[in-house]
Amino acid sequence: MMIFRRNITNSDQQIEAKENSLAYMIGNLENAISYLTEKVSYLTAAVENLKEENIETTNNLYELENMIQSVDNRIDILFNEKVAPVKDPDESGMTYLEAVKSGWSMTDDGFWIPPEK
Repeated sequence: MMIFRRNITNSDQQIEAKENSLAYMIGNLENAISYLTEKVSYLTAAVENLKEENIETTNNLYELENMIQSVDNRIDILFNEKVAPVKDPDESGMTYLEAVKSGWSMTDDGFWIPPEK
């Protein structure tokens, strides 16, 4: 039995090189797609994490704003009230603003110090 072998021509070699090149390119594309899929998953998770952090930060900022507003409101109330706990013999009933304008000062424990004469 004789086996006939076909002669490989130049065009056959070019076809084989193109097929190898195409297979190589397909493999590279599959690797790139796999890498990009992983990267998209990672970035999606990172975005979700940032969204959660943003919500938490926004809530903290609103809490701080409300606290500051409460303190500001309390300062306005105290500022406009009469000097209630005057622990000085001269209980004149001045408002806080009047007392400060006339030179009175208050210690940390709430005692009023009259102006120096």
